[in-house]
Amino acid sequence: MQNPNPLANVQFAENPEPRCPVALLVDISGSMRGARIRAVNEALQQFRVELAKDTLAMLRAEIALVPFNHRTYYYDFSPVQAFVPPTLAAEGGTKISLAVNTALDLLDSRKQLYRENGISYFRPLALLLTDGRPEHDTAIEISNTRERLMIEEEDRRIAFFSFGVEGADLKSLSELMPPNRPPRHIGGAMQIAGLFQWLSNSVTKISTSNPGDRMRLDPVDDYLEY
Repeated sequence: MQNPNPLANVQFAENPEPRCPVALLVDISGSMRGARIRAVNEALQQFRVELAKDTLAMLRAEIALVPFNHRTYYYDFSPVQAFVPPTLAAEGGTKISLAVNTALDLLDSRKQLYRENGISYFRPLALLLTDGRPEHDTAIEISNTRERLMIEEEDRRIAFFSFGVEGADLKSLSELMPPNRPPRHIGGAMQIAGLFQWLSNSVTKISTSNPGDRMRLDPVDDYLEY
């Protein structure tokens, strides 16, 4: 687990560009073993490569990684050039609400840090990828997490996208997600790369705009066809 970066204030002084925070919530439960976790690890590496191709994205995007199984881990926000994805291994069960709340807490802390340093920021993006269901989440945890996400979405404090890899229980996942952002189904391991390509293109597109601008992202289906 990575702690908050103590050099953040120095980074803001050297680079006062507005920030685009992106939180990646990745299922590392046992059912992700094999081709799926390999595809995730490759996609995370390529995600960084794609963002690094764009000058503004390099200056503006900041990435946090929240791997989860029945426990939740996190790697706090870092700029693209400092984002070094770990090699994730799959094991354990699935608990999603804690991962979602951890990501929201990280975003809240990061936005507060931006405000303290006079840094403007874009509406944060979050992407959740899972192939299971919230088997270790209680009904209360699911309800509270859904309510929190709904408030965040309604107030435009986040754009939260969730995706279920082939075999995921989308009905159960829908109980966690706000109604305006239902989970989307993607195929197996081969489509994980396309999903992260969509995300990198979306981050690049947002980074070339102005904070507060409304825009329509490209259809994710365009990146899932092979």
